[in-house]
Amino acid sequence: MKVEIPIMFCFDNNYVIPAAVAFYSLLENASKEYNYKLYVLHSDITIEHQQKLAETIKKFSEFSSLEFV
Repeated sequence: MKVEIPIMFCFDNNYVIPAAVAFYSLLENASKEYNYKLYVLHSDITIEHQQKLAETIKKFSEFSSLEFV
């Protein structure tokens, strides 16, 4: 069983594109020996943007997940 590493992000709807870049870069360079649980604390990110962010990390689904809080 892999060790889970939780990572918390806080941003609003205006920073979705930079967040997508950060998520992708983080996971592209991450060790596959761990599971990365990305949390996004927000109050206004639209469902469409949440889906786009989830799509951004889909390639890394074997060792990562995304949850909106």
